[in-house]
This record gives sequence, structure tokens and C-alpha cells, in this order.
Amino acid sequence: MDQGWQAHRARQGGHCAAEERQRGGTDPVDYPIPEFASLNGADAIAVVDIRLTDSVVTFARHLAVGRIAPRRVTAEVDYGNHTPDPADILAKISAANDIDAAFDSYDPPEAGFRALKRKLAELRHQPSDADGDTIRPRIPDGPIIKLGGRDPRVPALRERLGLAAKPDNTTYDRALFNAVRALQHHKGVRPDGIVGPQVIGLVNGPKPLTRSQKISKVLANMERWRWLPRNLGNTYVMVNVPDFWHKVVNERRVVWRTKIVVGKPQTPTPLVTASMDQIIVNPSWYVPQSIIENELLPAYETDPLIFERMGLKVKRGSDGHINVVQPPGAANALGRIKFAFPNKFQVYLHDTPEKHLFNYSRRTFSHGCTRVENPAKFGEVMLSLAMREPMPNAQQISAMFGHDEQTFRLQKRPMVHLTYQTAFVDEDGEL
Repeated sequence: MDQGWQAHRARQGGHCAAEERQRGGTDPVDYPIPEFASLNGADAIAVVDIRLTDSVVTFARHLAVGRIAPRRVTAEVDYGNHTPDPADILAKISAANDIDAAFDSYDPPEAGFRALKRKLAELRHQPSDADGDTIRPRIPDGPIIKLGGRDPRVPALRERLGLAAKPDNTTYDRALFNAVRALQHHKGVRPDGIVGPQVIGLVNGPKPLTRSQKISKVLANMERWRWLPRNLGNTYVMVNVPDFWHKVVNERRVVWRTKIVVGKPQTPTPLVTASMDQIIVNPSWYVPQSIIENELLPAYETDPLIFERMGLKVKRGSDGHINVVQPPGAANALGRIKFAFPNKFQVYLHDTPEKHLFNYSRRTFSHGCTRVENPAKFGEVMLSLAMREPMPNAQQISAMFGHDEQTFRLQKRPMVHLTYQTAFVDEDGEL
């Protein structure tokens, strides 16, 4: 094995370093290889053999599960454990005819990871001074601009917001005012039409990343891919928290996607993998103890009618805790349908009565659960994929709303993966 491994590392040390192992997000320096040729004596050979063994096992483990344990990043994560056994690693590498292929087999097999891996190679091959694409000049900050005012930045604002060019007209007119208000509304800020630092920031967008920053972000997301289970399932739901979207994948093909609302910064959506086992129409909401203790009981001190006003039923459990349930209905926090996938964080996918929240571009409003924009259609898609007999479509599911609670116990139990991908490659091949 030592000769094959050293040959593998020799390829890394040459021009292939960027294309191969560094393309995979690892650094050869982390896996030192001793020189066997100059050794004398069994004891010396044994010592370096142990070092070689450690490097081989560590390298394969980093490819398989990442260099950083997820719980060092966040406590709210549970992707299970798919760490390869050291003995299995050594047996596989020792028996391999193609050591490169053997190590590559520990990488995530999914297309999303492979696409990032290719983008990393492209970025590493760019000249060091190629820090991003051609960048439009940013509109500078300045005094506040109100309707009817004049400012030299107005033509640039007009151009950025897609209005007809008027290079010599610096008057903040009604058309531009309406365009600014539309932008504010879309971004979830008060649509007052006043151009200040906030609007300038919205128009400019985030500062473009440099090449090195892009590489760091791609590496971080390749690491997150390695945390996920190796087999995502034939049918699965992939939630991407920072992108505020989720998708349904069946046989490696995206069959449906929609907007989502995710957890607030103080109550973030956890990172978890679990299997969806039930879809409940007209669900009751069993309020988590954290919400009862941190929100409802403190509010009760100043608003004794809060439980009655919210339609909440309260009783004391046998364990002494106060239990709160919200019956099914139009105002139910879960909306009209809930998608359950048992997990230790007690989160799920569900409908919401607050439909207006999907109009915002930054959708961080929940206590950790994921709210789905079109839950009836989501129900149709999941039932068609998870049940053998014919199931109701979106229109028929919607017709059930407002009646008795109905539970569909799924036969195939598709996987649900709550992920945090801040860099990915889209369908057009763009990073």
C-alpha cells in the first residue's frame, strides 16, 4: 500500500494537486507521508508504518465525513453517523487496483457535491488577480433623496431598477419613486420610497466576492455536503435554509420546488435528516414547552386572555407541565396540513395562515419549523411518491381543509434533509 499511496501523493505534489485532492477540498499537508527508502531496522519501519496508517485513515475519513465535526459548528444538527470503520478503510485501500478511485469513492456521490468540486477546480485555475467577474460600479452613499428631489445618483438608480434611461435627468420622479417602493416591498422593508443608505444597499446588493472568498465558501459547502448521509434516498425533500427554498427529488430528478419560511436567528431551523412518516390534514398544534415557557407564560402575566384569544386549550399534565393545544382551524399555527418526520428537535414542514410572509425575499420568521408556500400541492407530490394506491390531488386535499383531522401514514417514507448551502451550482451551471 505504501508505494501506491506515495504515488498518489506524488500526483498531488505536482500540477495535479489543484485538480485532484485540492479540488476535493483537502490539503496534502494534512496527511504526511514518511520516507521508507532510507529506513533501517524493524522498529523504525514500524514507527513510520503507523504514521502512514494514520494518514491513510484520516484522509479517507475527511473525505467521507468532513474535517470538522458538525456539532463543533452548531448544536442543532443531527445527520446521524456514517464514519467509515478504520479497518474497512485499510482493507479497501490495500486491496485497491486504482488507489485514486478507491479514495474518491469516499466523496459524496451526489451531483450537487460533484458540481461544487468542479467549480473549485475552475476557481483554482483562475489567475490570482481574477477576483470575480466584471463588476458594475457601485452607487455611492450620499444624502437622502425624496420624491421631487435632485441628485446625481438618480440616473444610475433609474438604470439599475430597469427604467428608461435619462442620463441628464437627475430629478427623482414618480416612476423611479414607484420602482424604489416596489424594491422595498420585495425585500421586506417599509415601502416609503425614500432613498437612503438602506435602499442604496439593496440596489447595489452584496459586495462581490473575491476569488479567494469564493474558494473559501465552496470549501465550506463541500464540507457541509460531507456531513450528510451517503445515501440521500431514492425520493427525498431537500430544504436549503439560507436560500429559502425546498425541492422534492425523485430518482435524481427535481420534480417540484417551492418557497419556504425558516427559523428566526434566535430560533434557527436545525440541520437534520429524518424520514417523513405522516401527512396530517387539519392538524392540531401541540405547542412546544419552549414556546409555552419563553413566550406564552410571560405574556400571560400582562394579558390574561392570551390563551383564549389565540384559541388555545390549556391543561396541566401528569408531569406537572402546562400543556397547550391549538385545535384545527384557519388560525392554527400549522395551517391546514402538516408533514411529520420524527426528529429530536421536534420540527416539521407545514402550512401557515401567514401567507404574506412568502412575499419577502428574506424569510426568517418561524420558531424553527419550515413553512411551505403551496402545501396542498406539496401534499399531492409526496402522496403520489410515497403511497401505492391512488391518492388525492392538490384540489382534493384543499377540499378536506376545515373538516375532521385526517392522517395519511406513508408507505415508502421519503427522506427529509434540512441543509445549509450558501454556495451551490444551479441548473444553468452557475455558481
